[in-house]
Amino acid sequence: MPLFYGHYAMPQHHSANGFAALILLALLTACGGDRPSSPSQVLAKVNDTEITGLQLNHVLSQRGKPEGADEQALKRSALEQLVDQELLVQKAVDLKLDRDPTVLQAIEQSKRQVLAQAAAERYLVKKATPSEQEIAAFYQSNPALFSERKIYQFKAFSVRGPAIPSGVAEGLDNAHSADEVANVLTNAGMEFKSADIRRTAEQLPLPMLDKIATSHQGDVIAIPENGGTLLLLNDGTTPAPMNAEEAKPFIQTYLVNMERQNKAKQGMANLRAAAKVEYLQDFASTKKVEQKAPEQSHAKKL
Repeated sequence: MPLFYGHYAMPQHHSANGFAALILLALLTACGGDRPSSPSQVLAKVNDTEITGLQLNHVLSQRGKPEGADEQALKRSALEQLVDQELLVQKAVDLKLDRDPTVLQAIEQSKRQVLAQAAAERYLVKKATPSEQEIAAFYQSNPALFSERKIYQFKAFSVRGPAIPSGVAEGLDNAHSADEVANVLTNAGMEFKSADIRRTAEQLPLPMLDKIATSHQGDVIAIPENGGTLLLLNDGTTPAPMNAEEAKPFIQTYLVNMERQNKAKQGMANLRAAAKVEYLQDFASTKKVEQKAPEQSHAKKL
């Protein structure tokens, strides 16, 4: 089977300093005016500052409640977090950090982000419920994800550098085992790392799924990734079909997300069309890009 290419989005993990974000949010609140302090809602006092049930409920809503968790312990942990936060905020104010230009800029940026997110949720993104017919049609049009779903075993080769040269690609076309693939790459002087990986259909690059689903054991699939190429040698599959009832909640979630994305893009296009956007300084030559509202259709892949 000829070597073919596709796109594979490797999982990315984004780290964030949640505690610092909470402090920043508290500073934003402190600079924005008085906090609600109904006596019946006061849960703790830090010096002369009250911590209210409203603040506690907000922290709990952001955390979520793990199944089987002790609710009272969660509340106590959240309250202690708010106490620590308030102590740090008071220290920041003592140090006049609330007047520091960098902190003020960060507070303003956080405020803008909160406002933009609120507008996006209320104006751009609206709830949509796919019909039973849409769900059924999506199930029928994606057999590789559902009725013919498989679990794939691969010998993976992560190759550094630009695209695979045509001469090497020809060699890989004739390679049908891990040793043969490794020999082709080694003889071409290409650096690589290998590993055994197992993937379900939904974990694979969706634009490539039909190609992968029709590949045979010993076929090699090439996928560009992070400035290099990922070679997947099909090392066997196991049938794992999903019936329509099992697939329904996943399809519904996907269709809802796609509809929300389409409406968000359309809403932003409308906002840009109604606004006067002028680029200055080094960006003065930026051409105005006409943004068309996206078509109201669903992508084939989940």
